[in-house]
Amino acid sequence: MSHLPTPGELPVPAGEAVLKGQGRTSWQFQVRAQTDGVFLWLFAPDPGWRFVVDGKKVKPIRGAGILQGVPVAAGDHEVRVVYRPPGWLAGLVVSLASLFLLGVLWRR
Repeated sequence: MSHLPTPGELPVPAGEAVLKGQGRTSWQFQVRAQTDGVFLWLFAPDPGWRFVVDGKKVKPIRGAGILQGVPVAAGDHEVRVVYRPPGWLAGLVVSLASLFLLGVLWRR
């Protein structure tokens, strides 16, 4: 599957997704698909979005507007969606290094 359908082309849902857990920047769903399909996520596409299906990282498929999703086969699946802004790790490292240096200077 190389693209998502436009809103006018969307098929009738062939399954359900139940929210099982939510953090500040993460969501966990139990997905039951009656046929092979796509788990749709209706947030603006951004490089910070991460999708994990049954423990495996999956690259999202981008669609028209704010549509993005990941393929799911028929059956039951756990889908996790996590948002980490690009550069968050570098920011964390700089912040921790700054705190360390502040502590060293404070002791002098």
